[in-house]
Amino acid sequence: MLYRSYPHLQSGSYLQLAWSRFKETGHTFTFYQLGTEKILTIDPENIKAVLSTQFSDFALGNERAEHFEPFIGHGIFTADGEAWQRSRQLVRPCFRTDDLSGLARFEEHVVNLLVGLPRDREAKVDLQELFLHLTIDIASEFLLGQSKSLLKGKNIEQGKSFATAFRRSQEAMLRYFALGRLSDLVPRSKQEIEDKAVMREFVTPFVTRAMEAKNDRSASNLDDLPAPAYTFASRLAETTTDFDAISGNLLNILLAGRDTTASLLSSMFFVLSRNPNICERLKMEVSETVDVNCGLPTLEQLRSMPYLKACINECLRLYPPVPRNSRTAVRDTTLPRGGGPDGTQPLGVPKGTQVGYQIFSMHRRRDIFGEDAEDFIPERWINRSLRPGWGYLPFNGGPRICLGQQFAINQASYVTVRLLQHFESLHAADEKPWTEDLGLSCSLKHGVRVFVRVKSEANLQKDARCG
Repeated sequence: MLYRSYPHLQSGSYLQLAWSRFKETGHTFTFYQLGTEKILTIDPENIKAVLSTQFSDFALGNERAEHFEPFIGHGIFTADGEAWQRSRQLVRPCFRTDDLSGLARFEEHVVNLLVGLPRDREAKVDLQELFLHLTIDIASEFLLGQSKSLLKGKNIEQGKSFATAFRRSQEAMLRYFALGRLSDLVPRSKQEIEDKAVMREFVTPFVTRAMEAKNDRSASNLDDLPAPAYTFASRLAETTTDFDAISGNLLNILLAGRDTTASLLSSMFFVLSRNPNICERLKMEVSETVDVNCGLPTLEQLRSMPYLKACINECLRLYPPVPRNSRTAVRDTTLPRGGGPDGTQPLGVPKGTQVGYQIFSMHRRRDIFGEDAEDFIPERWINRSLRPGWGYLPFNGGPRICLGQQFAINQASYVTVRLLQHFESLHAADEKPWTEDLGLSCSLKHGVRVFVRVKSEANLQKDARCG
């Protein structure tokens, strides 16, 4: 399986290969990789068992920590047990529901993106690159306390170096993870060591600032003063003085805050630039919902646009930002289905067995989403009595469900509306198909290259005054 998969990982066709395998063999199958038994499934009942009803039978596993932590350190995406619970408790206050209603934090960054685009002509741009800058600017402000301001042209070289190092490190993590026991025979390359240093340097100012703020308060006995605004970085500094521990946790959370939302936005505008009918219908819904004299949408308005929500759902279905994942059995257990002659009986899962679940493939099952399951059709979320349950899982499920899912949806919805308000024209600059660039999350191998014409600076300033 490993040798068959590697060329597809390189060419950007691994997810389609996996989907073809499921269509040939069924929704759950067992295979051997380098002598180790593994299970792959796209059965919602099995995934529900792994992530929820039998949660205590499974964990991320030691292999993930061994292969990921040398790159991104110890944090919420490598931890199990009490360490995971502590990390989750620290990040949870960042996503309190009463903090999610304010959209003003997004607007400055959207304006920075728009200001950087030409207004006197139709311009060719790669929106994926801009979305990666946008999401790191927002995530660094929201989670770490200060924006990197990449869209303003600040720290731009460092930002590009970080993006390159982050992507290469994800590819290396997956490579070592796939090799399993053989990975011990592969020495870490000079490039991997340099990339780790680049990523650490990127978060160092946030760690230093949080630790200095904590030390200043302690030295001055200012406990009676109001606490600084809650950020993940500030809370980490309150719980540990270990610089590496704080750095690792910040890199872990940036992985979620940057890559996944950028992936969703990139897929959205990939689709809109190639489907003018969908784009025009969405533009019409926006113009009919948002005040024409003040273009800033409210949270209530975003939630009142069914076609916008349907487009978001359909992007998350066809192009899930995290298209595959896995857990490892910590004791002898079973899955509800996959055993017996017809695959309907329970399947034994020995301790130590890795169970992979493929969201990309499950979201293409015709018995869940209809005969047109491989087509982008937002209307399926509006005109049909669609109830996929655990068959639709863009943000994971169970106790480890993504804490930032509503933040990501709000951010993607807001950015989509604001860009459509300012894009007078939008169409694809090439005919290349959606092709995966698979790391821990999934981006587009060829970017999102489009031609856009942006409306005048005067209109942008008018919108800003409304805010």
